[in-house]
Amino acid sequence: MRSQPFRSRSISLVVVFAFSFFVASASWTRAAHAAPAASETAAPPPIELREVVWGDRVGGMRHAQVPFQNGKILDGTDLYSALDRPDLVDSYHRRVAAKATLVGLGLLGIAVGGVMTATTIPGQDCAPTASSTPFAAPTITCRATGGGPAHDVGIGIMLASPLVFLAGMLISPDPVETTERDGLIEEFNAARTQPHAGVDHVGPTLSPGGAGLAVSGRF
Repeated sequence: MRSQPFRSRSISLVVVFAFSFFVASASWTRAAHAAPAASETAAPPPIELREVVWGDRVGGMRHAQVPFQNGKILDGTDLYSALDRPDLVDSYHRRVAAKATLVGLGLLGIAVGGVMTATTIPGQDCAPTASSTPFAAPTITCRATGGGPAHDVGIGIMLASPLVFLAGMLISPDPVETTERDGLIEEFNAARTQPHAGVDHVGPTLSPGGAGLAVSGRF
């Protein structure tokens, strides 16, 4: 008589455990299917290279391949931000700063050198000097002006400053060449199409040796 309630209680516990196991498995399956969908919708749009043609100041036509993403041109650091390359973004900023510094120093040197050269041009300052002899013609006394080290330094600054200015103008803000940029864009677009790792299905499994949990997905 005592074994019947104990057996009924054991059967009830097994049923409750099995029901809980199946409910949890269903929840895990729904979550596993929802996760890849969320990651796929969050994938960034591809980056395209479009041929752009424009006219220059002298009436000529110029063209180049320009990156676009989602219909928007990617110029400056926008391209490297879209590629998720913060190192290239930092390099772009450093190159822009170096370019601006050299161009500014070149222009400043041209101005300073020009002022120094113009104000120290070698010459003579002549003035009449009255004679001590009555009715004698005054004598003309001249002295040298300008020249010297300041004039030479001004000429040196004027000669070196255009070279500094030209060096700054030749610096490209982009840290990569066009071919390397195109390769980075191809790698970015290829990585978008690769399947992401994730769990596709989680469910219970039964075998003669017992029960378990089956998991399938991409790893």
